Amino acid sequence: MDSLGAIERGMRQAIRRLRRRPSRPLVTAFMLAVAIGATTSAFAVVDQLLLRDLPVEEQAELVIVWQVSDRTPLRIPFGSVAFDAVRQGTSSLSSVAGFSAWGTRPALVRGPDDTFAMNGTHVAGDFFGVLNPAPAAGRLLTRQDDVVGAAPVAVLSHGAWHAKFGADPGVIGSTLMVGET
Repeated sequence: MDSLGAIERGMRQAIRRLRRRPSRPLVTAFMLAVAIGATTSAFAVVDQLLLRDLPVEEQAELVIVWQVSDRTPLRIPFGSVAFDAVRQGTSSLSSVAGFSAWGTRPALVRGPDDTFAMNGTHVAGDFFGVLNPAPAAGRLLTRQDDVVGAAPVAVLSHGAWHAKFGADPGVIGSTLMVGET
């Protein structure tokens, strides 16, 4: 019976302390919730970027090639002329695909019904041919899209299609105006 009495005394003491400082448990619970949320978010990023395989065939055969400079320790993407030289001059790679981020500023996209800012990447026409994904709808870029005078083409990610266009299949084939913000 002593253990039950000790538990009862402990509960009474905790209730008295709670009445004296009612905000302390709330602050503690809030801090714990923030810490759990931050940890969960950090793990989600690490999981997506480092722990999971890329959703491509033959992942072990992918190679990323960067330019280096004596002036900066940063990796520099190839310009279009250097990229074409690498693509035409390589004999050890089965295919080469180029990409270049738009930069830190998102582009302004004018769709059929709305205008919004979006991040994106310029890619070479054979980019998707190297990675070999299957489009959920529509088509992906090909080398014919790299030809001078070819109509500009955009490929939307599944997330952007849902978030910005409400997964409307009518967006496929429609005109989007893309420019800087």
